[in-house]
Amino acid sequence: MPTVQNQNIIAVLPELVRVVRGQSNSINLSLHENYIGHHLNIGIANEVKIDLYDTANTLVASFSKSQGNLNYGSPDEDLRGLVSLPLTGEQTAAIPFGDSTVYGAIRAKITVTLGINTIILPTLKVATVYDAGMEIGDIVASRFTLPGMVYSVKSFSISEKPSQGQIII
Repeated sequence: MPTVQNQNIIAVLPELVRVVRGQSNSINLSLHENYIGHHLNIGIANEVKIDLYDTANTLVASFSKSQGNLNYGSPDEDLRGLVSLPLTGEQTAAIPFGDSTVYGAIRAKITVTLGINTIILPTLKVATVYDAGMEIGDIVASRFTLPGMVYSVKSFSISEKPSQGQIII
């Protein structure tokens, strides 16, 4: 679990996200106060801002409480410090590869304002970016995650015979 901390604020990423260029994805992380398990109440914080940058330090996406585009848990729930950062296919397609041209990365810069204190957390790597067709361990990255329909229904009568691409129910 990648973790960064500054003063009493801790950001925890459950796992490094694998992003395929051109495919939408979501990065989930949690913010804690004082110790892991005590979620930061983002609802009462003055501001929480998370900027996502690629390997070239180009801004990919920006989320903040004040802009209203930061998805976080309800203030009255135990999981009020959970944050979801959605990325569109267009945003991921624009992410360049690193110097090695093997993969890219997404890093998060997190700023939390509580009262008059502004806390800037160290940069946290939240995702590795792959291109479609690249091998990731035993699997091949693909832009297509859901299979398309393969068969069409020919009829509901058992007496008929289906042809290629048809099914009888």
